[in-house]
Amino acid sequence: MTTDDREYLSLKVMRLSQPSWDPQLWPLVALNGINHEDGDSRLATAEESITTKWLEGAHALLLPITQGRVFSGEAFSAYINIANPSTTQAINVKLKVELLLGRSRSLLFDNSDDPIRSLDPDDSFDCTIVHHIQESGTCMLVCSISHYVASSTEPKSFKKSFKFTAQSPFKVTHSIMHLQDKAVVECVLHNVSQQFVFLNEASVLCSEGLECTRLDCAAPLSDSLCKGVFNFRPKDCFSVLFAICPATPQLRLEDITKWRTASGGVGTLSDYLLTNEPTPMQPLEVRLASFPPSVQVDCPFTIELEIINRMHTTSDLVLSALGCLGPQSSTKFTFEMQCLEPGFHSIRGIRVCDSKSQHSVGISPPCHILAF
Repeated sequence: MTTDDREYLSLKVMRLSQPSWDPQLWPLVALNGINHEDGDSRLATAEESITTKWLEGAHALLLPITQGRVFSGEAFSAYINIANPSTTQAINVKLKVELLLGRSRSLLFDNSDDPIRSLDPDDSFDCTIVHHIQESGTCMLVCSISHYVASSTEPKSFKKSFKFTAQSPFKVTHSIMHLQDKAVVECVLHNVSQQFVFLNEASVLCSEGLECTRLDCAAPLSDSLCKGVFNFRPKDCFSVLFAICPATPQLRLEDITKWRTASGGVGTLSDYLLTNEPTPMQPLEVRLASFPPSVQVDCPFTIELEIINRMHTTSDLVLSALGCLGPQSSTKFTFEMQCLEPGFHSIRGIRVCDSKSQHSVGISPPCHILAF
């Protein structure tokens, strides 16, 4: 690339963004909850429709921006301008725009089949590119320009590259608790974008054979809680609970969140995979079925325990001669105890032993009782 290649045409690239707004204005207002004195429901519906269309139009508007981060999951928009500041006419101007991210290469614009036939002095050509960035990493926007001038038969060409980083606005962590007939998944979203983020929706895409239900969306507020705008300040956290049925030994779920920032469009985070291999179930399990929350000192009280046999054979249980427990079944029994001192006491030391397999197990989870 020589100096002569650049003196004929100039290239300018500017990132586009959607205009910012006051986060206290509309995201926290429920339009259908506004009371109208005239009681005209049709007027309320019309006002809501007009406001919705206005918001959609505002979100579609793109303006130049000089600062702001690029987030993975949102659409990256840029304005490209080719100008001819020289006194020579440029002929057959070709523009090729590519976006490089990791090993992927995306072609965003290419007019090789229909080039600009002529670009007169002080004239310009512009276009807008839009690309949905789905991955995080270092991006390279490469613009290649080739053209001819009337005074030469040799093609002129030059290339410009623009480097930027695409980061996810959220850091997602999760934990899975397996119950007998379902699994409870808690996803915690951390705002690591250093700016306000508005969460529109959070859901889980289940693999075939699984059903997912949001637990933190109780009727009749499910619509407003599950699909509403949540204002995330920097470093804020938001927890989402899901129930997965049936609970398979290995869950493969895909978490998806829809969000938007003040300087960007609507984005999605859909590359967070929830995988989990639960701790193997114990062949025998002892649970507390019922117990008093508080007791008196030196007064006997009774607790009820449940024993679950997950083996395919009958267990001969030994705890004051409990007897036989059939395969894939459970039984309950009572146990008398007594507290000698006031305060909080944890129930420990009760273990059930199978005389056949010599397997023993204690109470899970632990329990605390107040004695006074």
